[in-house]
Amino acid sequence: MDSEIKELLRELDLEPGADLSAVRESYRQLVKVWHPDRFGNDKKLQAIANDKLKKINFAHHALVTLFEKGGKAHASKSQKAESPSRTSKVPTAGEIYRSGVVRYYQKDYKGAAHYFLQTAELGHAEGQYAMGFILYHHSPRNFFTTHKVYAEAFDWWQKAAVQGNSNAQYMLGIFYQYAICRPYDGTEARKWFERAASSGHSLAIKRLNFLGRVLNTVHSIRAVPLTKWFMEAPPGAPMPD
Repeated sequence: MDSEIKELLRELDLEPGADLSAVRESYRQLVKVWHPDRFGNDKKLQAIANDKLKKINFAHHALVTLFEKGGKAHASKSQKAESPSRTSKVPTAGEIYRSGVVRYYQKDYKGAAHYFLQTAELGHAEGQYAMGFILYHHSPRNFFTTHKVYAEAFDWWQKAAVQGNSNAQYMLGIFYQYAICRPYDGTEARKWFERAASSGHSLAIKRLNFLGRVLNTVHSIRAVPLTKWFMEAPPGAPMPD
């Protein structure tokens, strides 16, 4: 195997023979460990992480490019990768998110999820909402996997909602109102609708008006759980932040 490819794989903690999925998975884990944002209180460690992540980004880009061009775990010397020292700065969470948005509108949902997951794990609220959106709206599922997919979407939306993302707040209200992956809880549903509405979220405002009319005639709004095929789509596709 070409020594340069061996070095790229080593940078991603991989052995010769690793495939594209292994490259992407290892990259995702290493970005989570080495992203400089994690070391904001220690400038020395942040500098070390910044340098490490540049090398990780370089190795990932070079290997993905090789695989997507139909190559395998070797490279000709006439196609040597650009030196890491000449690569661009470490991408921010927002830049990673925007890479996911580009893939999303190319209908490459798997590729979009790859980027959204990275930025979501860095605590980026838009990325967290987008990850839940991909899971809920674009993930294949069947009778046995639907609950797990919805639960993962809920977890990401909950993280985004706490940070003030109004679309995520609205979807938490929906999950509690329709008892999706959570027991029915009218109080929680109303709480999240109210938080979204306070930001001017039009669907949340309409939902609160509806709940107000219902509560004027009955003591509770115990809703029947609905499946994906009867549920409205999440209110906003991933957009550039």
